[in-house]
Amino acid sequence: MPKAKKSRSTKTRSDASKTDKSAPQSSSRPNNHDEAANSPDNRNGQISKSTAGDSYLLLVHLISTSDPTISRLLSVPSRYTFEKLHGVLQIAFGWASCHAYSFSVSKLSEPGEPPSFMSKYSRELLNLVLDDEMKDCFPEPEKIKKVSDYTLADIYDGEQYRGKVEVSYEYDHGDSWEHQIVFLGHADPTLRRAMGIPDEMEVVCLGGEGHPCAEDCGSTPGWEDLKDLFKSKTKRDPDGRRQWYKTFCANGNPKGLDPWKWSILEVNDALADIKG
Repeated sequence: MPKAKKSRSTKTRSDASKTDKSAPQSSSRPNNHDEAANSPDNRNGQISKSTAGDSYLLLVHLISTSDPTISRLLSVPSRYTFEKLHGVLQIAFGWASCHAYSFSVSKLSEPGEPPSFMSKYSRELLNLVLDDEMKDCFPEPEKIKKVSDYTLADIYDGEQYRGKVEVSYEYDHGDSWEHQIVFLGHADPTLRRAMGIPDEMEVVCLGGEGHPCAEDCGSTPGWEDLKDLFKSKTKRDPDGRRQWYKTFCANGNPKGLDPWKWSILEVNDALADIKG
């Protein structure tokens, strides 16, 4: 796994993304500001930005992986755009930001309602969070809204969308690494204090498993083959993939690969640089 950056002032991959300040903000669900303000632990009425800000718990799985399934449990501010979430996921999963990405949002049918995946409503959702590189694939691309136009709150708490959507993130449209994003709800405002998380840290990884998947390894079959090669030192490696991973892979490791090994401390050290 790549080493986390030591300096908190170092620019992260997500810093290139600009949050669209004009993005609509949902007000359909109250946040936890009042609860934090009335907390007995709030001294002199001062509330830190991280404590006062509403955050979501997101459980993200790299769906084509197994033994282990690569996953991360994240606390992410609701005001973050999907473009900002892309930067978070790159760090959390150890990707090297070498390829294009896209988000997709699909509608869930109401009980008793027939599936309507291709309804006008669904098409609108599917198009609103595509990155700019994908816009030319759709008719009237000028009408398709960008990732930076929507915050997480617009989707997960917006009156129109709440409880009706599934969200996924695809990275590298060649190897097609699809991440399923499961919305677990709003983070308890006391969670940060209970876990001793610094107030200035906006994004936090709370758990997970699995070593980061190798960039450009050849999708799921290539990843499984690479893991097998490092599990057995006697297995033939005619293509030199072990050495490729140690030397040339964008997120490789010269020490080799242990599929179960990852460091939540290194992930959080890198996530600490992200500011919305």
